[in-house]
Amino acid sequence: MIKLVENIEEAALVYKHLTCDKAPVLAAGMFTEGFGVNQDFLQLYSAFNDNGKLCAAFVKCNDRVFCLINELYNEDEIKLFLDGFADFNIFISSEYSYIMTRKDYQVCALMSKHGNISLNTSDKLSEIDSNTFTNIIMQGKTREQLIRFLLNNSHLQRHGYIKNYALKANDEVVSIGSLYRNKTRSYLCNVFTPEQSRHKGYGSKLINSITVYADECHLICTENVSELYKKCGFTIYAKWIEFLY
Repeated sequence: MIKLVENIEEAALVYKHLTCDKAPVLAAGMFTEGFGVNQDFLQLYSAFNDNGKLCAAFVKCNDRVFCLINELYNEDEIKLFLDGFADFNIFISSEYSYIMTRKDYQVCALMSKHGNISLNTSDKLSEIDSNTFTNIIMQGKTREQLIRFLLNNSHLQRHGYIKNYALKANDEVVSIGSLYRNKTRSYLCNVFTPEQSRHKGYGSKLINSITVYADECHLICTENVSELYKKCGFTIYAKWIEFLY
């Protein structure tokens, strides 16, 4: 039976059994290191069989649910479980997509020092509040989606789990992005450049500026990886996530 993981001890037992691939272990750490478990914006679920083998593990984070293990345990029960998140984005393990990790942060730091990725005098990077960030990244979304994103993002920002950044050129926001940070690594997410500002190098400037001094920065992405991230130094780490429905 799939159950909510209610404390760190139970979470540690789940992580111990996530040995099928490096990527799910990394993802589990991304969602829960430093955050604990059973938070209002994040829950971990799992199921063990009678022999103590982990058969299913899920993380619900914001408006997404992630499958962290390849082996499907009792398909009917999993379907019933996922039906409870019918309005969420569901992701499940596969061989078609990637987690990418940026290993060249020292090189990028050196490039920054020599001005290769420096901002123009009119380009200004700064942290922005969650409301402004949400209004930009959720353009065209429904009011329900906007409110859900705002509530989760503002909670993360308020408690110091995430920082939202905006790059401005001539006082106009030209690119935005978020950075999770914990003791060992950082996670890049929510990168968005308004259509009228694309193909001008703003996305690269934003990414390099907010991740350049991170000890190690990871990116979760679909199989259609933008060349932007490759240019910024991200390389394939492991395959594991596919958009399901």
